[in-house]
Amino acid sequence: KKEEVWGEFAVDEQEYTNSHLCVLETSQPATDPSNWPCLMADSSDCREWPKAKQLTKGNFHVTNFAWSPTGERIMVQHQPNGNLLSFFEADISLYTFESDSLQTLINNPSSDDFLAWAPDGRTILFSSDLANDSSNFYTNSQVFSLSLENLTQHQILESFDENPFNFSWTPKGIFFRANQKTTTRLFHLTHPDSTFTEDPLNMTLVGGTSFTKDGEKMTFSASTGEDLYEIYSSSFPDLGIKKLTQQSHQIEKWKVAKSEVVSWTRKDGRKIVWILHKPMEYST
Repeated sequence: KKEEVWGEFAVDEQEYTNSHLCVLETSQPATDPSNWPCLMADSSDCREWPKAKQLTKGNFHVTNFAWSPTGERIMVQHQPNGNLLSFFEADISLYTFESDSLQTLINNPSSDDFLAWAPDGRTILFSSDLANDSSNFYTNSQVFSLSLENLTQHQILESFDENPFNFSWTPKGIFFRANQKTTTRLFHLTHPDSTFTEDPLNMTLVGGTSFTKDGEKMTFSASTGEDLYEIYSSSFPDLGIKKLTQQSHQIEKWKVAKSEVVSWTRKDGRKIVWILHKPMEYST
């Protein structure tokens, strides 16, 4: 009767679907690309699309996954169901192809998030809210390394007073991004127990990053705050930066608003920083 009155509807946080991890073989293409997939029944070289094999099964929802560097295992992040707030109970498990098994590695009371594999595939990084399921919307998560040989955990970045994200672990070390007041910077650890350093990219807003397998080179998106995001390449540790795109050329003649960082000190001594946006042709 309700659908007759209101039409088709769904109840928030009560109707959802779960996603699972599947694998698809792509290593054997057809000899003649025109016969992929099978279009003519009498073709001697006719092939069918490969069928996906479901790897994870059960009453849970997969939200993230990452192959190990050796390709023998997959780290799987999952939560109880597809409900958005189910992330509070997200855990991390390890799927192994040889045994076709899923082993739970991290299951703290609150959210656990996979971050990166070590290049040798023997250690991972993950972040966790541990038992905090009330203020984790705005507090910093804690970052840990986990040895897959003895399952020992070790907290890293304890002195880093921001929420790090976008981790990449290369032979040259661990890279991650973090907001610094009104900027987004790239940081570097030579190994999990080392002191973090800020890489001098001289960019106000560093976006996504991608590294070569040996960690010698990287590409990244960035903006100075006065232009559009552009793609750059750089070597490491020399950081010889080369600009690859020219997206901002299309707005060179535009009359755009100006922005500036404004700050003041409160009575309790804390410094407040915010961004002031000025209209076009604004003057005091």
